[in-house]
Order: sequence, then C-alpha cells, then structure tokens
Amino acid sequence: MPQDPMVQLALFTQAVEALGGQRVTARTLGVDERDLRARLSGEEDLDTGILRDIAKALIDHADRCRKIERKLSPAFSENLTAIQAERFGNPG
Repeated sequence: MPQDPMVQLALFTQAVEALGGQRVTARTLGVDERDLRARLSGEEDLDTGILRDIAKALIDHADRCRKIERKLSPAFSENLTAIQAERFGNPG
C-alpha cells in the first residue's frame, strides 16, 4: 500500500531535525533554504530525488555518529583516560 503523503511529510520533517535543522539540511542537500521550507510546508512536493538525497544524508550522518560513539563510549576500555580506567578498576 502506498505511503500516506502526510506520513511521508512528517518523516521528512523528522529527518530534517535529525540532520540539524533547516539550514544544515539545506546545505547538506545542496538546496536553497526557501526550497526546503516550501517542501516542509507541503507547498512543494517531495519528489523521489529529495527523498533519495535525504535518505543518503541520514545514512552518512548515522555512520559519522557511530564512528564517534565507538571512539567515545566508556564501554570500550581503550577510550578511557588513565584516571577513568583507575576509577573503574581497569588500570591501563
């Protein structure tokens, strides 16, 4: 069954927010902010090109976040400073 246009617009809006807001998303997608606002308001349609581009931007953003998380998470002992490791009982 095809997706409801209002559901798709709501998801697109969530994607814009997840990417950092309208200005960042417009720059990421290489579109004018006014064009993006027109799409968010429903004044302009969400064509498959913009959907494809925002999906790719979300994947790229998630990949960057995942890489940072892996280098920052205290779940990995190599991410701890010497003081943190001592506090957790894992001297390095």
